[in-house]
Amino acid sequence: MRKADTLKAMPLFSVMTPLELNAIAELLETRDYAAGSTIYTEGEEGTEMFFIRSGSVGFYTVTDGGKRHESKPLGPLNFFGEMSLVSGEAHIRSAYAIDGSSFYVLSGLNFHSMVWDTPMLGVKFLKAMAALRITQLEKASGFLDDMVRWGETARRRAVTDDLS
Repeated sequence: MRKADTLKAMPLFSVMTPLELNAIAELLETRDYAAGSTIYTEGEEGTEMFFIRSGSVGFYTVTDGGKRHESKPLGPLNFFGEMSLVSGEAHIRSAYAIDGSSFYVLSGLNFHSMVWDTPMLGVKFLKAMAALRITQLEKASGFLDDMVRWGETARRRAVTDDLS
């Protein structure tokens, strides 16, 4: 399958034209990770954005006491690493391949080239990314609102809710 075809299946790129998809596809590198491999570590400089082609990615932070706290994993057609790439800040959590995984990777250099060389495409890309993250934040906000409102019932729900 061509890169542009895989991208079109990803919600982030659903608003892109074939020409835009091809332009973005040219900027991406394919990278594979074996099960259990570290993709990046908490505190590392964020210089890449990842688009999951296959497999799944786990995330975790390590508390001051050394305890590992896992976050919700992501599967195919999702993306991650964008916040560090855009902000230039260090990663706030570590990422690893749960199983054998394949990614398209957008380097910081290629991201900034896209924004500089084709500003309309860069803006469209950033708007699409922001819209997806806003939707996720709204869902999480509703979940937290429910927890505050419904207390114990919501706490028990957290065990099975897909936002936890």
